[in-house]
Amino acid sequence: KLPYTIYDVSLTNNRPITDMGLRSVDGITYRYYTGTPLYPFGYGLSYTTFNYTYYNSTIDMIASTKDMADWYRNGKYFHSDETTKYTVQVKNTGKMNSDCVVLGFITSNDPDSPLIKLFDFQRVYVEMGQSKNVTLSVSP
Repeated sequence: KLPYTIYDVSLTNNRPITDMGLRSVDGITYRYYTGTPLYPFGYGLSYTTFNYTYYNSTIDMIASTKDMADWYRNGKYFHSDETTKYTVQVKNTGKMNSDCVVLGFITSNDPDSPLIKLFDFQRVYVEMGQSKNVTLSVSP
């Protein structure tokens, strides 16, 4: 998974090189950027495919790897206003055993907060056809 965001050329064309304000113009870093990155923070390819099933008191849905990437690119993230544990079932639906890094992000409507913030992550090894549960914890 990428530990940084790769932006298109518009980021450098739209702001002076001396402007290091995280929120100025379109923002910089995965936490404040308002544009569509070429490759977002946490993006990664794999030799296999995974499906994710999320469980908590308010979320019960299934997402494919492609859906997760599309949600990220379109600004759709899971969030919570209180201390919450998310259980994510990771199923290896491909033809190879592999590690999977599950990322948990939070968002906020508070204008002084980042647009998005990584709150937890877990690496899990999943054999093909098998599932593993991962618990991600977030507190306000």
